[in-house]
Amino acid sequence: MEGLRVAVVGVGRAGGALGRALFAAGLPIAAVWSRTTARAQELADETGAQVCSSPAEAAASATLVLLAVTDALIAPFAAALAAEAHPLPDAVIVHLSGASGADVLAPLAASGWRTAAFHPLQTFADSRSPLLPGSLCAIEGDPSTFQLLAGVAERLGATVLALAAADRPLYHAAATITANYTVTLVSQAAALLARCGLDQQQSLAALLPLLRGAVENLQRVGLPDALTGPIVRGDVLTIQRHLTALAERAPELLPSYRALGAATLPLARVRGTDQHELAQIAEVIVQYTQ
Repeated sequence: MEGLRVAVVGVGRAGGALGRALFAAGLPIAAVWSRTTARAQELADETGAQVCSSPAEAAASATLVLLAVTDALIAPFAAALAAEAHPLPDAVIVHLSGASGADVLAPLAASGWRTAAFHPLQTFADSRSPLLPGSLCAIEGDPSTFQLLAGVAERLGATVLALAAADRPLYHAAATITANYTVTLVSQAAALLARCGLDQQQSLAALLPLLRGAVENLQRVGLPDALTGPIVRGDVLTIQRHLTALAERAPELLPSYRALGAATLPLARVRGTDQHELAQIAEVIVQYTQ
């Protein structure tokens, strides 16, 4: 890892956050490029990097290049960089996508770059989001490149996962369900509380302790024991009341509640809930699909 010089191509949330994390971990940031010059300049001012006029200029000056662009732009950028940027000896270029494999960088591999996929499994609310200690980092690359990037990840305090290209879409779907759809569910819960007279700030103040408690239970007792609530209690009447109220006052949220309830039944079954009660709950859920 000695002698690594990092370039950040794309200073959005992920690129900015990871670039800052690498710099804080002691890796020099040599060059930055971004379509938004102000973002590139801000990162450069913090790290002493050079602001480059093109992605190729940034890439050609580093031995570890972070291609931090959206999934749809990875292939076009890879093709352009393969034609325009000549790699330094043993230079590595990685994309940060969770869903795409390293093969999307094939033009760069063909032109002499070492290529890999490098995905920190965490949310980046902005370009200053810290990399959380113990976060998983999914890496795909040839053995020597993997070893190098595993060292980088460990220097960031991350846990390393070797992830094959074929598994990356499922892996990323898991991340999306956990991080993104949790926010969607909280938004739906807040919409229900709005019908009870709470504003958004009050709703979040009420819901966040519940969410923290659920996460703490998951950490403390794991699955399926962290599951609580009416389904795991076999409380048919409460579920029926929920469905009736949703049908009358928030019908747009009924499909989501039904789907989540149905998905919770197998978990409650493993948890040991009475089979007859679960069958009754399943029947009630089906009734509200008609």
